[in-house]
Amino acid sequence: MDALLAEWARTLDPTRGVAIEAAVIHRLSEDLPILPVNYRIEVITVGKGLRGVPRRTELLGNNSSWNVETWDRI
Repeated sequence: MDALLAEWARTLDPTRGVAIEAAVIHRLSEDLPILPVNYRIEVITVGKGLRGVPRRTELLGNNSSWNVETWDRI
């Protein structure tokens, strides 16, 4: 992998660069040097009568209370 990455950094030929990138991805998919084993979970509880609480999105990530000053009680 080190040799592939070093060659990839040195190559100026776009076609060769794509081939090296493919070889790197192939090696990563075979050897699995990185495998996520945990996931970040966020639980947000919202009481009845609150308005303006945003839904969780990838854009907000774990920062779902960013606009707490705009929330209202109904």
